Amino acid sequence: MYYTAWFEKREGGIVMVQFILKDWSGLVINLFFCYTIIRMLFDKQKPPISTSVLTGILLIGLGAGGSFKAAAPAIISIINGILWLILGYQRFKQE
Repeated sequence: MYYTAWFEKREGGIVMVQFILKDWSGLVINLFFCYTIIRMLFDKQKPPISTSVLTGILLIGLGAGGSFKAAAPAIISIINGILWLILGYQRFKQE
């Protein structure tokens, strides 16, 4: 699934910009995970530290490493990773 919008360079000097959002399913799944993690941040019971830190590092690595071919899912994946690390920090402070 591709959504493409082009603004081509014309005589007026408009710079060529390409906006491509290739992976709708990856974006929707990452947004759902972001929603569930935000709910866990405000809950009293937290997952184990090792799970939170490992998941956070892997999500940041996947997003920054370019495993997704679209920018939006990669950015949301990095945000999810940061939220998982915050969740691990909250668990560490609970103990």
